[in-house]
Amino acid sequence: MTRPASSPALSVRPDNSAFVLVQPTLWVFAVVALTFPFWPLYFQNIGMTESQIGFLWAVSGLAALFSQQLWGYLADVRYNIKWCMIVMSLASAVVAYFFPFFTSFAALCVLMALFAVASTARVAMVSALILDNRGGESRYGPLRTLGTVMFLVVLFGVSWLVDLPSVGIGIIFPLLVAANLLCALTMLPVKGYPYGSRKDLPTHVQKMPSFVEVQKVLFSYPVIRAFVWFMFFTQLPHNFSHLMLPVMLENVSDGGGTWLATLPILVAAFAEIVVFLTFNRMLRRVRLMPLLFLSALAGVLRWAMIAWHPTVPVILLSSVLHMFTYGLLHMCSVILVNRELPDHLRSSGQTLLNILSLAFGLLLGSLLSGLFLLFFDLRAWFGLAGGLSALALPFWIVLKNRYNAEHGVRGFWVRTSTG
Repeated sequence: MTRPASSPALSVRPDNSAFVLVQPTLWVFAVVALTFPFWPLYFQNIGMTESQIGFLWAVSGLAALFSQQLWGYLADVRYNIKWCMIVMSLASAVVAYFFPFFTSFAALCVLMALFAVASTARVAMVSALILDNRGGESRYGPLRTLGTVMFLVVLFGVSWLVDLPSVGIGIIFPLLVAANLLCALTMLPVKGYPYGSRKDLPTHVQKMPSFVEVQKVLFSYPVIRAFVWFMFFTQLPHNFSHLMLPVMLENVSDGGGTWLATLPILVAAFAEIVVFLTFNRMLRRVRLMPLLFLSALAGVLRWAMIAWHPTVPVILLSSVLHMFTYGLLHMCSVILVNRELPDHLRSSGQTLLNILSLAFGLLLGSLLSGLFLLFFDLRAWFGLAGGLSALALPFWIVLKNRYNAEHGVRGFWVRTSTG
């Protein structure tokens, strides 16, 4: 099945300036910087074991798995991205406020689930928001880069704050409340499409498509079905492994504080910027499928090298490969989904991608790691992560064959305008 032509409903397509678009993008990634690198350290600080940390991320992944497509559906069919983002941001601020008051494992499971429902889909919504506007694909890389810059600024600044004797890691929660409120505030100037304008139905049809009907459309494309399995195995070990790099570094180093523990995340963020800024030029010369293969192969190497020789330099070197395992994979995936699926389901397409790249890994990867770490150590987990990553390579072959057959392309280099 080929991608349909754009819907007439997209005549209402908004056209926001880069300045307006980047404001909520910055605060969404500030939230990411305050959670993903610091929550494992916070949980460890209040007495959670590595296995319990894995289960907490699994709860978050489970909640995200069941909520993200609902947010995508609401944004595409019932309301719009703007107001969904505002509601999610306000709800995230409320949940973040209550975190410091509950430190039991059961209470943290509830809070992690609530925060995932309210917050996780916003990364996908930001992608859809940018792609909705004129020149969205060409603007996406630079705007996404600014999101990563914000991630770096927050990560570096908060790492310094946390190490101050008078502050401590609990500072992340008031900062989370502030970042979420600022995200909601900066969404107010965004021009959103009218409610219900993207259901892509003829004017004489009044019934809106149901949630299930929208999901059936998304999975009706053979390329997308193959892409699902490819992403499943690349991301199954990725997210938990990346999140546990600060813990792994603390285990193999002789101290150094929070700034050293979060250094692998800083290195990884700098590495992904390289791809974000060069991807448009890269894509004009190299086809999507070879780039996706490179990202999957880098995942195998990245985790295997930590298992083989877990030292500070090796862990930092593996973080450089984040430019492929996340940066390159993310850019290829965003563009693939945006081109393969219809425009009027852009939010649902990007939330589906977020499930594949985040929720599956957080849920099944964290569950698997939680069980694995009951019997083995963290170093052994990284060895397993390398093996699991290799399982994506056969599914890449299926994806490549379907994509090339649909688009009539082959090879590594872009030689025609059809690439």
